[in-house]
This record gives sequence, C-alpha cells and structure tokens, in this order.
Amino acid sequence: MHADEPKPTPNPPAPVDASLDGFFAACYDEVRGIARRILSKENRAHTLQTTDLVHEVYARLKNTQSLAINDQTHFMALAARTVRRHLVDEAKKRRAEKRGGKMIRVTLVTDAVGGYEPFQPELLALGKAMEELERLHPRQAWAIDMRFIAGQTVEQVAKELGVSEKTVKNDTRVALAFLRREVAGRGPEER
Repeated sequence: MHADEPKPTPNPPAPVDASLDGFFAACYDEVRGIARRILSKENRAHTLQTTDLVHEVYARLKNTQSLAINDQTHFMALAARTVRRHLVDEAKKRRAEKRGGKMIRVTLVTDAVGGYEPFQPELLALGKAMEELERLHPRQAWAIDMRFIAGQTVEQVAKELGVSEKTVKNDTRVALAFLRREVAGRGPEER
C-alpha cells in the first residue's frame, strides 16, 4: 500500500442512500414514532391514522422542489416540520368545513422534556405562531421542530444546527416564550 492510498477504516458505518427514498427507508420507524406520538396527544376530532400521516409526509417531501438532505438528523428535522405543517393544514381544512367547530389541541411540550411547562395551544394558532417564528428566527423554529416534534435530544439538535447545547437550550426557551405570547395574543377570529 502506498502512502497516498486511502487506508480502510475498521467497521465503517452502514451506507445510507442519500436520496429521499434512502433516508425515508432508513428512518421509517422513527418517522412512524413521531407520527404516533403526535397523533396520540391530539384530540380525536380527526380520522388521520399513523400510517396515513407517514405517507403524507413522504408525499410532501417527494413533491418538494430541490430538496437537499444532509444526513439522517437533518432528514428527521425535515420530517418533523412536515408532520407539523400537514397537521396544521388538516386543521385548516376541518375548520373551513365546520366554520369554527371544535379545534384540535396538541401538546407541544411535556413535563418530561427539559422541565418545560406543558403548552397546549390550539393547532391553528400554533401553526400561525410557528410560521411567524420561522420568518423571524429560523434557527429557533428548527430547534422547536427537532426537539418537540421529532423528539431529538439537545445534543442532536446542537450538532445539526452547528451550535452549542447551551444555545439550543436558550433558543428553545426563547422560542417557547415567543410561541406562548403569540398564541395568547391572537383573538378567537385569528385562531
């Protein structure tokens, strides 16, 4: 072996197909877990099943123009954001059909996650607040999606966003305060 030849690495990580299909196949169980966890916390006003939600996530990602996925953690963040957006769109459809019928509430934060207080906003209000957070502070919005929708650890979020764990904790705290303020500040006609 010459000095300029690459040396084989012992036990290289299993390769993942870098396409959407490859990431989806590798992370299917995790995406399904996200969908199951989110749907189990929702009001039963919807008829959406876990598998249907997972397939909707795949379809939405497949239809995204110029989708670039860096790694599995990034894929999970994209999947989590897509779950949230799909549920908000479903709630909008139901609201349009019922014109003010029962709204869906979701638990964004549980007591088990970092000691934050539970936060159960109405889904449409949360969707609007998250859109505003994405516009104003994209990194904070990613941190919320990754932590509370995808269920990733502070360490995983920090690695994906390229920031320190302390920054992730600060971003999360500030973003949750922003979301609470935005949701509380919306009148019933805006929700």
